[in-house]
Amino acid sequence: MSEQVTVILAGAAKIGNDWKKPGDQITVDRHLVSQLPIEGEVLPASGTSIDDAITAAVSAATVLHEGQLSATEARAVEAEGQRDMLQQQLHATEARAIEAEAKRDLLQARVVELQAQIASGIGADTAQPDPVEQDTAAAKGTSKKTASGDKTKG
Repeated sequence: MSEQVTVILAGAAKIGNDWKKPGDQITVDRHLVSQLPIEGEVLPASGTSIDDAITAAVSAATVLHEGQLSATEARAVEAEGQRDMLQQQLHATEARAIEAEAKRDLLQARVVELQAQIASGIGADTAQPDPVEQDTAAAKGTSKKTASGDKTKG
């Protein structure tokens, strides 16, 4: 049979099927003490030495501290993972931005090139007749000939 220790609860705890309130003084198995929120006062049960009760209290506090430390370390590892993921996303976004700027620069150069061609082409177009107007005039001339009765033998 394991040793029993009397403790005062610092927070609510479920012991067996019963909920105990903060401040309740309960007697529990020594191994269960490490899982309870206790206020630091540990009273020995009958037949238990003060040294054993203190050892149980220190053990409980150590387990509680280790649990809090482990939870903090887990949150730190998770935060580092999130930071690494965000840094990767940032680098990828920066790379896409650089690529987009390069494409923009190429397109701007092409626009300047096309504007120069248009500007030089305007001077040349004034000396030559418009090909669209020539096609329209040719189409009108053909329709007049067939309407006047000229028939081609075929």
